[in-house]
Amino acid sequence: MTAVFVHGVPETPSVWDVVRERLDVDSVALHLPGFGIPRLPRLTDNEAYAAWLADQLAEMTGPIDLVAHDWGAHLAIRAVSAYDVPVRSWVCDVAEAWHPDFVWHEGAQVIQSEHGREFLTTLRTSPEMLAGFLEPRGINAHVMADIAQTVDEVMTDTMYLLYRDATPNFYAYKDWGHRMEQVSGVPGLVVAPEEDPYGDVELSRQTAERLGAQFVRLPGKSHYWMHQDPDAAVQLLNTFWRGIDRHGG
Repeated sequence: MTAVFVHGVPETPSVWDVVRERLDVDSVALHLPGFGIPRLPRLTDNEAYAAWLADQLAEMTGPIDLVAHDWGAHLAIRAVSAYDVPVRSWVCDVAEAWHPDFVWHEGAQVIQSEHGREFLTTLRTSPEMLAGFLEPRGINAHVMADIAQTVDEVMTDTMYLLYRDATPNFYAYKDWGHRMEQVSGVPGLVVAPEEDPYGDVELSRQTAERLGAQFVRLPGKSHYWMHQDPDAAVQLLNTFWRGIDRHGG
C-alpha cells in the first residue's frame, strides 16, 4: 500500500510533513501545480485540476490510500467519484463544501468577488496578514514559514482561479454533486475538526453520510488538525486503514 497525500491552498506538500515522517508505510506527497511550482496551461478550472490529480494517481501502482486536506480534499473526492483511479481508500476534511446548503465563508467570498485579486495581492505581500489567517487555525511554524517563502503571484492567481470557479459550492459545481455518491464504492473517512472557524461539523457529517463514509469529529482541533496533534493524526489514519484490512478492503 502507498499513502498519497494532497495539500490545499495556500499550501505546499510540506503541510503533510509531520504526518508522513511518523508513518511506517510508504508515502508520497503530490505537489499541486501553481503552488510553488509552475501551473500547466491546461489547468484552467477545478475540473482540470481533478483530472490532473486522477492522472497522477492512475500512473501509480495501486492500491493507494489517498489522504487530502482543504482544496486537495475537494479534488480528491472528485477524482475518486468521477475517474478510474487505483484508490483503495480515501480520507478528507472540509466535506461541508459538498453539501447543497453550504455557503462559502467571508474570506472566500472576498476572493470570489471583483476585489479578489487585490485582496490576494495584499495577502501575498503582507506576511503578517497571511499569518493572521493561518496561525489561528493551528498551522505549525515550519509550514507557515514555508508558505510565506513560497507564495507568489502564480500561487495567488491560481487561488483566484479556483475560488472563482467554485461557486456557489462544490455540490452545485458542474455535475460534481450529482456524481459525488459514486465515491461510496471506495471506503472513505471524513474528518471534521470542531474548532475550524470556516468549517461546519453538521454539514460535514451529512455529507459523509451521503458519501457512504465514516465520520470522525475532532474536538479541540482546527483546520490544521494534523499539526495540532500529529501523533493522533497518525493513529487516526492507522486505525482507519487497519479497519479496511480487517474487512478485506
